[in-house]
Amino acid sequence: MIAMAALALGLLGDNIRSSRSPDLHRACARLAGLDINYELVVPRDMGVGFDAAFRRCVARLRGFNVTLPYKERAASEVRIDDPLIRQLGAVNTVTVTPAGPVGANTDFTGFLAAYRQAFPGQPPGAVVMFGAGGVGRAIAFALVRLGVGIGQGRQAEGHLSILGIVLHQAQGGDRRLTLADGVVGHQGRQIGEGQLNP
Repeated sequence: MIAMAALALGLLGDNIRSSRSPDLHRACARLAGLDINYELVVPRDMGVGFDAAFRRCVARLRGFNVTLPYKERAASEVRIDDPLIRQLGAVNTVTVTPAGPVGANTDFTGFLAAYRQAFPGQPPGAVVMFGAGGVGRAIAFALVRLGVGIGQGRQAEGHLSILGIVLHQAQGGDRRLTLADGVVGHQGRQIGEGQLNP
């Protein structure tokens, strides 16, 4: 019997030295009967920037997870097959293939799968989201895939306003929006701030 080499995987990010991700992945691999090596790749600790660390991952690993603050930067370095994940502009999983690295976003696909399993065939109702961080943004795009119209309120921070514009366009919005449009609702309807804030 020929022994198979351990599958080389990893996690690329900053401030991850205390991450339990290696333990989780090793435990899951054991349950699946796989032998893996799972390394933490921290550019700052290596004395290199993102680009060099990313190239190292692609050269040495079969696949790797990406976390803060590199999800958006990684998206520009990979092929992304799903158009909504391309518009989302962030990947947290990279598979290294003979044709190059391919990116995915498991926050997006995981939410879709969980919703469809929990509520088979049921369209989502109205959704109000507060926050537009990495996971929130991915879930907002998943809700678009499920057919939800996303509204957004004017915020001092740019993230939510920009997210609203991108989501409107992802939904096939009938015109190009700018930050000056302020508040966007389902199918381009204007929503007053009082409708979103009690």
